[in-house]
Amino acid sequence: MRKRNGFRLPFLLPRSVRFIGLLWLGVVVLSEKPFDDLSASDGRHDWVLNQDYSGSHPDTFERLRTEVPILMRQTLIDLSVQLGLPFNEGWRYPLVVHFADGAPPGIENALAYVLLSGQGGEFRQDLFINVAAYEREKYNFEKVLAHELVHAMVNDVVGAKATLVLPLWFHEGLAVYGADQGEQMVRAYVQRVSQQSHRVLFNGLDGPHGALDYAEDYLAIKYI
Repeated sequence: MRKRNGFRLPFLLPRSVRFIGLLWLGVVVLSEKPFDDLSASDGRHDWVLNQDYSGSHPDTFERLRTEVPILMRQTLIDLSVQLGLPFNEGWRYPLVVHFADGAPPGIENALAYVLLSGQGGEFRQDLFINVAAYEREKYNFEKVLAHELVHAMVNDVVGAKATLVLPLWFHEGLAVYGADQGEQMVRAYVQRVSQQSHRVLFNGLDGPHGALDYAEDYLAIKYI
């Protein structure tokens, strides 16, 4: 979903996909200057875990705070193999993982979202995990994290300007493919629309992006 001041990459996958419970995960863009004016630093950055949390779910936060560093490196290695992307220690652009209760307007129920910003002449990414959303329903967190890290990896590899040019179906299809969510998602969606026209599921890669489009995005990536 493109907006004048940026765009969002929505994402869905609660564990119980049979209910098709939608949670939107977004990428929101904020920049002080055009992204083509921003550059990566000469060295690589270690990702940073911001452990400040003042929300209402301290026990869940403690569990996630411990789990994320354990999952992070192995997930990145697995995704590099799955997607054919080079694995490098560190990131071209800074990446900070935060914990919060809630998400920005429009994606209030998102389990996680990535904030792209340009400050001080450098592009950076902030990945927020919505502890309150995690608490409401237990998700397959490994797949959720993997999906988000695909977005972050693509942003990091192609750079600030190029990531805004890539079509939404490519971003989402690659994330679903990399996180190994596609086949389960396709089965659930096909079952849901079995009494409807196939055009509900396959309505073209361009145009408005809705909940059922993730399966189509995934199939397009798989075909490629």
